[in-house]
Amino acid sequence: MPQPIHVSELLQLQKEGINVVDVRTHSEFLQGHIPKAINIELFSNVERARVGKLYKKVGREEAIKLGLELVGPKLKQLVETIVQHTINNRVVLHCWRGGMRSGSVAWLIELMGIKVYVLKGGYKAFRSHVLSTFQIPLKLVVVGGKTGSAKTKVLKAIQEQGKQILDLEELANHRGSAFGAKEGSNLTQEQFENDLFEAIKQLDATQQIFIEDESRVIGKKVIPETIWHSMRSAPLINLNVSNQARVNYLVEDYGKLPKEILEANLHKIAKRLGGLSYHQSLDALNKGDLVTVCKICLVYYDKAYLHGLSMREKESILTLDFDSIDIKNVTKMVIDYAIQL
Repeated sequence: MPQPIHVSELLQLQKEGINVVDVRTHSEFLQGHIPKAINIELFSNVERARVGKLYKKVGREEAIKLGLELVGPKLKQLVETIVQHTINNRVVLHCWRGGMRSGSVAWLIELMGIKVYVLKGGYKAFRSHVLSTFQIPLKLVVVGGKTGSAKTKVLKAIQEQGKQILDLEELANHRGSAFGAKEGSNLTQEQFENDLFEAIKQLDATQQIFIEDESRVIGKKVIPETIWHSMRSAPLINLNVSNQARVNYLVEDYGKLPKEILEANLHKIAKRLGGLSYHQSLDALNKGDLVTVCKICLVYYDKAYLHGLSMREKESILTLDFDSIDIKNVTKMVIDYAIQL
C-alpha cells in the first residue's frame, strides 16, 4: 500500500534525493508548487474542468467514469514517465488535498514494485506548513541605505564571507525599484512564498541572517507579514554613501539598459516625480545625460527611503559613512559591526 506521509517527512525524503511528483494540472502547478517538485499531470486543465463540472452537476460516480475515460489512453505513458523519476525505487506523489488523483496514481505505481509515498493533505497541507514556518523568529540583520548604495552587491559579498543571507530580491525576481523588473518571470505570489520558505529552511535560525532593507512590496510580490515585522524590528546597518558615488554606481549599473526600457521605467514613477521633474528626466534621457536622470530620480527615492528610516526605532539604526563604494571595505565593516549586535 502507498505510505501516507506528513510534510516534515516529505521534506526529509527530498533531502535524501527522492523526487516529489505533483500530479495536478499544469496551471495549478504554475500557481504554486513545492520547490523542486516535478509536474506530471493526470488531467489537463480542460479535462479537470470537465470532471469537476460533472461531479457538481451529476455526482461522484459519473465524474470518476469520465476521469477513467480521459486518463485511459495516456495511462501507460503517465506511469512510465513517473517511473523514470523514481530514485532508489522510491517516489513521493501528491495532488491538491491528497485525494483521488494522487491516490489512484500511487496504486498503479506500486504495482510496478516501487515504494510510493503520498502526502497527507496534499499541496494544501504543504501551504499550511509554509505559512506556519514564517512565524518562527529569525535573527535578522538588515543592510540598508539609499538607492545606489550597492546593498545587493554587499549582501552577496557577505555571503561569500561565509555568512547567512536571505536575498528577497532574487527570490522575487526583481531588483526592488521601478527599474528593477526582470523579463520572462511568471512567478506568482504563492510561489514566491514557497521559494522563500525553501530558502529559509536552508538557514540556521539561531544564527545571524543578513537581509537587505526593502519596502513591503518588491515589484508585485508582498513580503509575508511576520517576516516584514521581523525586518522592521531588527537592527539596521545603514550604508550612508555619498550622492556622487551613488550616481556613478547607478549610471554604470543601469546605463547599459536600452533607452526605451529606461523611458518606460521613468513613466512608472512619473506621478511620484511630479510633472516638471518627469519631463526634465525624459529630456535628459533623450540627450544621453544619465547623470541628470539619476539625480532627478534620487530626489524621489531618497525621500521614500528616509521616510521608511524615520519609522524605525533610532536605537536600532547604526549608520556607516562612505565617500565611495568599495565593496570589500563596506562588507568588512558591516560584518565587523554585526558581530557586536
